[in-house]
Amino acid sequence: LNDINCSKFDIFGIVESWTHGESSISFKNYTCFHQPGIKKKGKRGRRSGGIILYFKNEFKKSNAIIKIAQSKNYIFIKLDKDKCGLTHDIFLGCVYINPRAKSVCPENDKIFDSLSSLVNKYSELGKVIIMGDCNSRTANLIDYIELDETDYHQNSEGKSNLPTNYTSDLILPKRNNLDPEINEQGRMLIDFCIESKMRILNGRIDGDSLGFHTYYCPRGSSSIDYFLVSEDIFHEFVYLHVFPPNELSDHSLLWT
Repeated sequence: LNDINCSKFDIFGIVESWTHGESSISFKNYTCFHQPGIKKKGKRGRRSGGIILYFKNEFKKSNAIIKIAQSKNYIFIKLDKDKCGLTHDIFLGCVYINPRAKSVCPENDKIFDSLSSLVNKYSELGKVIIMGDCNSRTANLIDYIELDETDYHQNSEGKSNLPTNYTSDLILPKRNNLDPEINEQGRMLIDFCIESKMRILNGRIDGDSLGFHTYYCPRGSSSIDYFLVSEDIFHEFVYLHVFPPNELSDHSLLWT
């Protein structure tokens, strides 16, 4: 982050920090919320997970950003629209999803259930953005309901079978992805997006129109780090940059 001048970012997060206790990584002129990594009982070596969410000190002074939810898998903050000069209150989450399959790590189901509950709650109060390492390989799976226009849900009398307050999913640009694989977490992420009306930015907007890989290791590369946004603010995001891999991390930095 120092190499790319992190001071140009108002907010940024580090996922899989592997930090412990009160030991977080500090940056000048930034305040952070810290979720330590998890130390498995009876096992040696580094911790797993860990999340640190940073924001500039000026937001702390004005109380424009507050923490509203935290667990070992996420940190959510609220950006006050009046104090931040926004049109909506923004609820921003930084997340980490375990890479192991549900058969080995059944808690992944609960994580997505918890995220769905939070997003549904926050969507009634403002707009939602989620960023982080989801360990989800989604290939080109569609993250919204196709043919969801009300014309497709009419009865023989030409009347809609849907509730009067039903809002059809928007038809969004095709999502490209250089990673052709799909894993269990990927299907869970897509189900979460459809259920909660969150949409994937990766592979859809300038800067990442191809859906670049975000993770690199000796066994290959994949796309597992994401930006997700509320459907109705999708078109407010015009650029997503996936930085090239570097020697300090096997994940790429994503910026929007």
